[in-house]
Amino acid sequence: RVGQGDTAHVLVTVKNVGEVDVGTSFNVVLIDGTNGNTLVGTQTVSGLAIGATTTVDFPWNTAGAATNGHILIATQQLPDANSANNGLAISVIVTPPADLATSVSAPAAVVQGGTAAIGVTVQNVGGQSVSNNIDVILRDATTGLTIGTQTIAGGLAAGGSTMRTFSWNTAGAALSSHTLVATHNYADVNSANDQASASVTVSPPSMDVAVTALSAPASVGKGTTATITVTVQNVAVQNVNSSFNVVLTDSTTGVTV
Repeated sequence: RVGQGDTAHVLVTVKNVGEVDVGTSFNVVLIDGTNGNTLVGTQTVSGLAIGATTTVDFPWNTAGAATNGHILIATQQLPDANSANNGLAISVIVTPPADLATSVSAPAAVVQGGTAAIGVTVQNVGGQSVSNNIDVILRDATTGLTIGTQTIAGGLAAGGSTMRTFSWNTAGAALSSHTLVATHNYADVNSANDQASASVTVSPPSMDVAVTALSAPASVGKGTTATITVTVQNVAVQNVNSSFNVVLTDSTTGVTV
């Protein structure tokens, strides 16, 4: 296999299996039989003694080659007594280059001041692995601010995928729809899928104070004082800066304690 765009070195070995030395030069030709017998290259051998072998190297530049199986045919062009063994073929698969595709998952809305988890997935949908580090960047295209950058260390194998989670702190973010755009910094052959986006609405914060616990003795003697404990918690993202009352009512009698 060879990645599209890479140069494959095709080695062709020729042996003199006859009974006389070859004292003249002759050519060895390599063609791509899958691509209309396109000439890959020609190499010259300067003679060959009885029983001797020689190997010639054909650098095959696969830029623009179709991503499929290619039948490469090597032929020595010296007329001899046995043409049946003058050529040999080999199959080489040209794989498509690496292609990193990005996708984003995000909540539809977040309360201003809250932190939203934004998932960015990068998948190698190409035919070659990426071995170098890949930076993943998330930015708020509405404000032009970068939310963060994370690195995929060691690259990404062909067919592999990985997700990075970004924590977006919306404190101070405008109350509106924000377009979050994720991209990577790897230069591949298909820029159309290098970035993806999601829309998240930052909504105004609301006040939410909850009664989270109420404790009291199971029984109490008439005329004595019972201690009733009430726990309240601010479960919203907005601080409560003003005073407020907590009221305890005896629902059996309707009397406010």
